[in-house]
Amino acid sequence: MHLSKAGCGLVVATFLVTSACTDDGGEADTDEMGSESSADETDDTSAETDSSSDDTDEGSETDTDTSSDDTDEGSETDTGTDTDTDTGEDTGTDTEGELCGNGVLDEGEACDDGNADETDACTTLCQAPTCDDGILSGDESDLDCGGSCAGCLTGQACEAASDCTSGACEESLCTLAAHVATGNNHTCAVLSGGAVRCWGHGFDGALGYGNTTTIGDDETPAEVGDVALGGLAIDVSAGGFHSCARLDDGGLRCWGSADYGQLGYGNTLAIGEGLTPDWAGDVPVGGPVIDITAGSTHTCALLEGGSVRCWGRSLSGQLGYANTLSVGDDETPEEIGDVDVGGVVTQIAAGTTHTCALLEGGGVRCWGSASQGKLGYANSQSIGDDETPAEAGDVQLGGAAVQVVAGGNHTCALLEGGAVRCWGRGGFGATGYGDGENIGDDETPASAGDVPIGGTAVQLTAGYQHTCALMSGGAVRCWGNGGQGRLGYANEAVIGDDETPDTMGDVDLGEGAVAVEVAAGTYHTCALLTDDNLLCWGWGSNGRLGYGNTENIGDDETPASAGPVSYQ
Repeated sequence: MHLSKAGCGLVVATFLVTSACTDDGGEADTDEMGSESSADETDDTSAETDSSSDDTDEGSETDTDTSSDDTDEGSETDTGTDTDTDTGEDTGTDTEGELCGNGVLDEGEACDDGNADETDACTTLCQAPTCDDGILSGDESDLDCGGSCAGCLTGQACEAASDCTSGACEESLCTLAAHVATGNNHTCAVLSGGAVRCWGHGFDGALGYGNTTTIGDDETPAEVGDVALGGLAIDVSAGGFHSCARLDDGGLRCWGSADYGQLGYGNTLAIGEGLTPDWAGDVPVGGPVIDITAGSTHTCALLEGGSVRCWGRSLSGQLGYANTLSVGDDETPEEIGDVDVGGVVTQIAAGTTHTCALLEGGGVRCWGSASQGKLGYANSQSIGDDETPAEAGDVQLGGAAVQVVAGGNHTCALLEGGAVRCWGRGGFGATGYGDGENIGDDETPASAGDVPIGGTAVQLTAGYQHTCALMSGGAVRCWGNGGQGRLGYANEAVIGDDETPDTMGDVDLGEGAVAVEVAAGTYHTCALLTDDNLLCWGWGSNGRLGYGNTENIGDDETPASAGPVSYQ
């Protein structure tokens, strides 16, 4: 799974408006728009045998997947005082700057409200504010505050990273940032130029190269080249045996297995095994996509404006449409419409058989299978199979969340201030409380308190039976099932079942290494560093680590010792 990072703070969605705002209180929009199973569910095609004996999860789901207010004023503040003191007659020698702020609409002015307030509907230069000025203006929110103006596309002018749909601004131009996503048997990365490369198991075309060849077992991702997307990617998500990429124009391309309609094209035709993603075109979701998440056999997209649409398998209600019917196998997501979440969504996360959404204001709502309490409602009743997520209301977290992540049988939320709370199955220590007890089946996550991680987290990721946190200084800490070295501590020990994550310290990524993103898959983990170098560790089967071999990393050596993956 992969989490989009746009807007103010760690995770804020950006919403677009299609018309310019007028003099009565808004901004002028000048930017161009340009495998799965649970206690009651089994998916044989998505199951993979784990070589670790401690990965046995009886009576639960089979390991298949989990898959910035800126006040850049930019000009001097004009007091609006007219210094012309001769006869009182206008000689015509006043400059525009002297006239601006007199409360009269003079030639060359778009507005004049007679004050020096930079944050209202008229700037101190008597011009309408623009969406990329970094200022909260009038009734609209600038993108720097997670607001409603359109994001700038790659190559357009910007003043802050949050002005850009890609979330990256360099030398006053929107650029494309690298990202990484880990699935069940494969890994995908967005390169800084907008290309996507995938490696691991090519089953059903999950890698997108028009074949089912495994990549990364005896060659590196760099040797294979780019997936043919037909556009520039700004984000990618990896599911059970499928992948999706969000393009910089708001389009969405998906490829891999389509047995349950998880690609969203209205059929069950696998894409990527004979046909490449560019052939399929955009998934018809009904609007520009601003966040994407791929679960085991389902997919959800967050659209502009904060609505959610999901497709694929829904045996446990993980699509959220108050039924258990698959979507995308003979109809499109656009035809089905929005999931009734009951609020404006800013981020979305899909697990194996459940889905969670972060709402404006920091609330979290979850739906799908509730086994082991992973929905967090203090019961084990599925949601979304015969009721909507809106009916369930918010999960009681005890604080406002800024990110939510969904794993195999557990869920975690990052709260304002950097604290972490997890719920669901405590076996193998995935929740990190040091006792192995389930949370959320008969108590709320709020009652469990914070996971002791020993610092401030800025990003979370959940694998099938493990969890990792990116810390504020760029370190990574992981806990849960350490099979095959997926935690990265040079052993296969479980962490979080009878000790807490803070006791283990940081994963060794190398001297001076600073991570900017961490992604946990079913049996492996990857961290993207500030220099775009990528480290991966865990189970090396099928080449999912990308080192040109199938050796495990992290079981008896550190990720630092393996060096970077050759993916660029």
